[in-house]
Amino acid sequence: MTFNSFAQISTPEKRKFNIGLAGGLSVWKFRPMVALDISYKGSMLRLMPNYNYYSIGYSQEILKISPVFYNLYWTASAYAGYQIEPQTVPSISSSDFNTYTYTGVINTGIRTYFGKRLYTNLTGGVMYEKHVTPLTSKTSTDLLPYFEFTLGVQIFKTYPHLKAEETKE
Repeated sequence: MTFNSFAQISTPEKRKFNIGLAGGLSVWKFRPMVALDISYKGSMLRLMPNYNYYSIGYSQEILKISPVFYNLYWTASAYAGYQIEPQTVPSISSSDFNTYTYTGVINTGIRTYFGKRLYTNLTGGVMYEKHVTPLTSKTSTDLLPYFEFTLGVQIFKTYPHLKAEETKE
């Protein structure tokens, strides 16, 4: 006498549209970052209006990593932003001595959805920075490695409709 058992994984439908608030930490300047994420069918637009730093970005879910872990996605992202750093110059109070930093980031990584509304990104890539100080000859550029860890919460549930047999314990 033998017993056979089969398991079937039915992946729930992910909500097509969602709005989220995300937070993270800038590795280079050690400052908290707050972002508004607007997602639609695996595409995410990120707006980051922070104190003296402004950024916009686009992220795309490329591929599910595993059919078993339906909430893991491989992603690619691109960001652009700028920062204004006030300079303290004695006896001169002009905004022309501020340092402007222009930033571009390209990265790839993993996004996971967990709980009912939470998500996280773990990505790495390359960041290009250009520092400009008007009325001086000070201009510099940097090409740096980039690492991002983000934790976010969505306004709506990520997977709104679970099948009746999946909700039983």
